Amino acid sequence: DRSRVATITAELDGIVVGKTKLRSGNATVHAIEIVDYGTSELEYMQILYDRVPSLPQRLTHDYSTLEHLWRNIAFRIARTVR
Repeated sequence: DRSRVATITAELDGIVVGKTKLRSGNATVHAIEIVDYGTSELEYMQILYDRVPSLPQRLTHDYSTLEHLWRNIAFRIARTVR
């Protein structure tokens, strides 16, 4: 039995908001902010959620943005108190 693979396309407008070089040095990860889905929002959601491999089912503990913010504030307070 042969599996069928669907091809889905979406046209989006976006801007690059971040660029990180991987430790291996062979690749770069780009973070893109989508500024306009146009008429492709449903197609984009289908690409995002129906992809292989699928999105992670469980996330490992990582520092949240709020935790980073609190650490930054605490560092600045400690620096000014000295």
